[in-house]
Amino acid sequence: MALAAMESGQRVAQRKIRQTLSILRTVLSKKCKAYARAVITTVPPLPKLLAPNAGNADLNRHLWSTFNKALLELSTPRFFVLDVEPYFMKDDLVQEELFESFMGQDAKRRPDRMHLNPKGMDVIEETLKTVPPFQPPTNN
Repeated sequence: MALAAMESGQRVAQRKIRQTLSILRTVLSKKCKAYARAVITTVPPLPKLLAPNAGNADLNRHLWSTFNKALLELSTPRFFVLDVEPYFMKDDLVQEELFESFMGQDAKRRPDRMHLNPKGMDVIEETLKTVPPFQPPTNN
């Protein structure tokens, strides 16, 4: 019973991934025509979802990696997808110090572990500097 529920949840999640990627393709094909190039990053490994004590960590890791692999397949010279996973992992573990531990204040303070903190944003900024320069295709 629990296995069937998990498989059903996985199918729903994979359908949502396909829908999100379809929407992204549509937006990019319409909006990026005015620009020489667009650069996006893959989704960083989020401690709240991927840490060993995160509940459905195996399923979450599978869905996260499936989404990022599909996103990387969209990469073209004009639409560059930068894989940020290596910059947020160390010894196959998520570097939790790059994410906010808590969000909100006082009574609204709650655990987070999903939003990048300033150190995490610095990592993204440095990672974006590794993007190769855009070389427009030459028409021969």
